[in-house]
Amino acid sequence: MAFTSAELTRLTDVPNLASLTQRISHQLPLLDARRAGAELYGSPRLNAFELFRPDENRISSLIADLLDPTGTHGQGNLFVNSLLNAIGLPTAGLNDHVSIRREMPTTAKRRIDLLIETPAVLVGIENKPWAGQQPQQLRDYLDALNAWAGRKQVALIFLSDQEAKSAKGEVVVVTFADDGESPSLQTILSDSLEKIRSDRVRTHVREFITYMKTQFGDGAPVDASDEAYVEAVEAEFAGNQNRRAVAAVLLAYDTLHQTIVNEIGEHLLESLKAIYDDFEAVDDENLYDVLSNKQVSWELRRSSWPRNLSVSLEADQQYLNKVFYGVKSPDPKVPAIAAEKIGCAVRPAIEKAMKAFGGGSKTNHWAWWSWCSASYWGPEFSAQTVLHSPTGKVGDHPEITELTERMLALAAAVDVELAKS
Repeated sequence: MAFTSAELTRLTDVPNLASLTQRISHQLPLLDARRAGAELYGSPRLNAFELFRPDENRISSLIADLLDPTGTHGQGNLFVNSLLNAIGLPTAGLNDHVSIRREMPTTAKRRIDLLIETPAVLVGIENKPWAGQQPQQLRDYLDALNAWAGRKQVALIFLSDQEAKSAKGEVVVVTFADDGESPSLQTILSDSLEKIRSDRVRTHVREFITYMKTQFGDGAPVDASDEAYVEAVEAEFAGNQNRRAVAAVLLAYDTLHQTIVNEIGEHLLESLKAIYDDFEAVDDENLYDVLSNKQVSWELRRSSWPRNLSVSLEADQQYLNKVFYGVKSPDPKVPAIAAEKIGCAVRPAIEKAMKAFGGGSKTNHWAWWSWCSASYWGPEFSAQTVLHSPTGKVGDHPEITELTERMLALAAAVDVELAKS
């Protein structure tokens, strides 16, 4: 629900709104101090997984270590039995031998990411956090497991948010984050927390759970260091004096959310134009409207660049969820892209530049892409870009500053490569 300027003006005429603003403003120094204290003594935003941003292979290694009774966690069969129990298979006894193997080759010249073997069961795990499925991939894995199993019970776990494209109804779909339907790794590990004896391991698992919620869930939880702000507004709403004023702000939250996200877009474009004055947005849609749609790009480019080449932002899921950035340069050698006539003629040169740039991933449409530090740009994120900014300007928020610098660096790498040709 969006409001015009006139409608917002009428909302701000609600009695006590000025009083509410003044009261909260007077509390801000104390609230900021409480947040700083939470950061100093609790470091609630510190998460090794967010810092190192593991890829598919590292996630598989992490899961393998947790499932291995002899893994670095030292908790024995706890995690492997939690998984087996969650999918209805016999658990391993204290003295049972449990084997965890990585990259198990099959006769179809494929490799199963993880293989769990106990005296009673043989379980394969195909880990697909982001990549797509190959034709008949799950079918081939299930056939291989059945051929190896003998009398053991067999299961193939598809660890992904995707639907199985082969062996439907035969594979066990386990999602990363809890979706209320399928079993989830988040829930399996959460149910194990109370049984973990080591504080270090408990912290490790909790950070992994938080990472999965953020990367694969419907949205990020409110930052623990922001609880002071939430409590202050709740206290105002608990009394009668400012209830209507708080409700008026709540009514306008969608407009405020849009405004802040669009300010981020304006900041990114202006930062690029400050270096290259011919940078422009490919179309007239604002950043909020584009990222509200799944897999629609907000593209910025120099007018001198070849067609279908841009530095861009995109949401992989609806409503500003799974936001990533990169260099969009569709590969004209891909038949579907060629048929749509949206290929970029200089894709090989751009790939070369991005390889030198380092990091990131690539797809048929993207020569380089990476998740934003905060991949969910919902209302909480937009509020934090203002509250956590040292100046109140979104461009000065650390994550927006980092994103701006990365997009500027990508644009510069592309420009240098194009100048060579």
